[in-house]
Amino acid sequence: MNAKIEKYKPETLSPAVVNKAIKVNKIQQVFDLTLPSFRAIEKVKGTEFVAKVIGQWIIALNMYIYGNDTEKALTQFQIETVSNILAERAEVKNLNIADVALIFKKAFSGEFGKLYGRLRPDVIVQWFTDYFDERCETAANKSLREHEWETANLRSLAENIHPDIAEKLHEAAKEMSVKFKQENQKGLDKDYIQIESGNKVDFETWEKWFETNKKNLGITELKRIKSYLSGGNTFGFYDKKLTWIENRITELRVKNSVNQ
Repeated sequence: MNAKIEKYKPETLSPAVVNKAIKVNKIQQVFDLTLPSFRAIEKVKGTEFVAKVIGQWIIALNMYIYGNDTEKALTQFQIETVSNILAERAEVKNLNIADVALIFKKAFSGEFGKLYGRLRPDVIVQWFTDYFDERCETAANKSLREHEWETANLRSLAENIHPDIAEKLHEAAKEMSVKFKQENQKGLDKDYIQIESGNKVDFETWEKWFETNKKNLGITELKRIKSYLSGGNTFGFYDKKLTWIENRITELRVKNSVNQ
């Protein structure tokens, strides 16, 4: 994969090229593609490369709306600034070029609201935020549907085989349902959740503690929490929390470097 990414150029991922090669109209179609995330691209090509790629899409939209009306159009400085902001955001790093194509397709079609007169840097950033939220919800629903399909298949199979084997399959399906509900409701085993004092608590109690104290936590504590929330298959339920943690860690690192 890295060798393939190494050959990438910004124009390779431009709207003109991507829109011809990739046809996506909904998030589910993005999931069906095996494309490298911007995080993977960044590791090989750097953050500046990712910013240039995103910038191309903003330039194309800017030209589409305003043409040569430079007084109303976004300036080059604004385009570069918003591109850099997006390239640095944790949620954007988890997206790929098909996601970007879909975001701008939604923008062109007016799904994010009317474009003319409101193409501002903050509006574009909000598009990506709204899309990421929708993507997380779609991923969670996808996991739920796949789980239900697997459970239904086990039960269907059990109805047509030897009673002894059928009983075991019914137990397997039941165990799968119980496990899914536990992960859905609590996300993580309570034995792996602990507050600063070291006392292990149930996830609901821990989550209340986290929401109250998260802005006072340091980088080390946030990394430990990120490790807990990333463990196991949590069906995408903690993507938003993980994104907040990654952004907060970046923010603290910047503050620390300024204060040194």
